[in-house]
Formats: sequence, C-alpha cells, structure tokens
Amino acid sequence: TTVYKPPGSENGKCINFIVEADDVRGPWSMPHVLADADGIDSSLFFDDNGSVWYVGAHSPEHPEYPGQGEIYLREVDLGSWTLKGETSILYHGACGGLWVEGPHIYRHDGRYYLMVAEGGTGFHHAVMAAVSDDIRGPYYSNPRNPILTA
Repeated sequence: TTVYKPPGSENGKCINFIVEADDVRGPWSMPHVLADADGIDSSLFFDDNGSVWYVGAHSPEHPEYPGQGEIYLREVDLGSWTLKGETSILYHGACGGLWVEGPHIYRHDGRYYLMVAEGGTGFHHAVMAAVSDDIRGPYYSNPRNPILTA
C-alpha cells in the first residue's frame, strides 16, 4: 500500500499494487495497480491449487463506530492484474474490531489461518488469530485471543 496526497487534494489516497521479478535481486517491474483494492495493509496468498488471493483491510461500508475495520478477500487474476469474483468479508476482529488490519493467511494441514493486528498502535495493540476450512470463511476466532499483546 502506498498512501499519497494527489496534487490539489485535501485527503490522502491509498493505492495497492503488485511488483514482480524473476529474481529477488531484480530487476523489478513497474507497479501493477489493483484498481478495486481499497484499504491498507494488504497481502497476497498463493494457494496450493494455483489461485492467488488478495487479503485487505478497510472500513465497512457503513461502520457502526469510529475505527471499525474488516478484513476482506478477493481472487487475483495475474494475467490482467485485476481482482475478480465476489468480495468475501472474512473477519471483524476478536476484541471489538477496533482498527483490525495487517491480514495474512497461512495454510497448514488443509486449514486456513488468518492472522491480523488489532487495537491501533497504542497500549491495546495486539495480534489475533482465526481459522477456517475454506479460504472464503467463515473464520472462527482463537478462544485465547489475543495471542500477542503490546
């Protein structure tokens, strides 16, 4: 995610993109901007079946309180550098969903594990975990959340 303030604008704007290279040392491609990828702290998940998923964090369309966030998922078409298919809302957090962000999905023994940050950047900042049998959810919070705290 890149956050910048376009010339003549009062507000910053988030741009999410992918860069690629055949070798980690480069050269790297120009950014492939994902036009429909709103929000911050995105990550990619490469599944065993070859599908690629964009996992992002944004505010709900109609937030119920300031700072409410949600984690969402869309499939990525690497041929056209676009998001495709329906948006799946995966998670609203474990401790009130205040500033839920930084999502990462992992797969182990056929299950999907979602790890997120929650609580902002202060005293209540923490790491939460959830699990699902399907990448699109539903995700169930670890009963021992938070698994790590500030």
